[in-house]
Amino acid sequence: MHGAGSRATVRTLRRMSALIVPSRSAVAACALSPAELRAAELDGEVTRVGDAFVPIDTPVGAADRAASIAELSLDRRLFAQRRSAAWVHGWCAEPSTPSLAASIGSRVPSGTRIRTGARELIIDEHELQRIGGVRVTTPVRTLLDLARADERECPLRDLTRMIDQSGLTARDVLHALSRARRAPFAARARTRLLAVADAVDVVDSVDASHGVQNAVEVRDVAHLEDELRDRQAVA
Repeated sequence: MHGAGSRATVRTLRRMSALIVPSRSAVAACALSPAELRAAELDGEVTRVGDAFVPIDTPVGAADRAASIAELSLDRRLFAQRRSAAWVHGWCAEPSTPSLAASIGSRVPSGTRIRTGARELIIDEHELQRIGGVRVTTPVRTLLDLARADERECPLRDLTRMIDQSGLTARDVLHALSRARRAPFAARARTRLLAVADAVDVVDSVDASHGVQNAVEVRDVAHLEDELRDRQAVA
């Protein structure tokens, strides 16, 4: 069905199904019915990735996962965030419901937001990157969003594992948090990130009677004591 050096991808975008065969010179496509896709999946010829199907022997990477999120291809103003972004980055299993968002200034119609479940966010362009031709929150922004999430959406053990798999540290995410002081649920994020961090050490003690708080360090990042919402003991 395709020659050497080409790559076959069976993609369904909810409203349509297509077999896309990229080559160096062209992209050929032919329609497949949902029944044919299901039959191919049952026969072990293709496997499902997001809203798409790929040949069973095709390695799946971040670009494939990102491109498979149908709504991102249908509306370029949307981007993947939170667990969907973490899935694209390869840190977790695919979420049952895509987590999509749009910049608050992108003027996405309310009907589109209701249909896709997309949230409107204040986000800078440097917090987004293109993967597989669509936009996804960067690793740091993704982890920051998940740190702000509650325990049901992202249990602490999952956050710990994803930070480890990302190659970043709790320090990196705390640094990003310190630059986003007006971010919602910042106190929750700080508490959760401190719990992920290896240790909390006092680096500068002063006389409390002078009204100055002790500074503490979490992986080389300084914080004031009142930021420790979980009341962790400091040595």
